[in-house]
Amino acid sequence: LHASPHRRVYLRCPVEVLSARIRADPGSALNRPSLTDAASPADPAEISRQLTQRESLYREVMTIELDAGTASPESLAAQILATLSAAKPP
Repeated sequence: LHASPHRRVYLRCPVEVLSARIRADPGSALNRPSLTDAASPADPAEISRQLTQRESLYREVMTIELDAGTASPESLAAQILATLSAAKPP
């Protein structure tokens, strides 16, 4: 990934927000597999464990980081487009 000419956007989001979003979306809650033995993929402890394991990799390979915790999907999409348009290739 480091040698890739493509930009990689890391959408950072707090555990509590991710959990709430999964619980609020019936399709996501029903279809998202549990990554551990947790009873629910929306379990904050499971999400936290996964982020703890993965975040260093996400940060290592990202070229752009955005806060996805408070933005609406439309606002975030606009932010991504603006950031990608303004950013120089890695």
